[in-house]
Amino acid sequence: MIGMRIIVHRLFELKELLPHWPLSEFAKQLNYDGYKTAQGNRVLLSNWRFVSSSSPKKRSNRVTSTC
Repeated sequence: MIGMRIIVHRLFELKELLPHWPLSEFAKQLNYDGYKTAQGNRVLLSNWRFVSSSSPKKRSNRVTSTC
């Protein structure tokens, strides 16, 4: 089983490579690549969203879960 940090890290790698993809496509790719949650379930990103920091000095993206 793969930890959440590794899934999020891979998600950001994919986001850099394919910024135009919706989260549903990232979830499909993560599942295709064999990533699973700690409970052994498929990766679902329906409750997640990318949030941009509003800091004028440095913009960064972070992933949040609405769960």
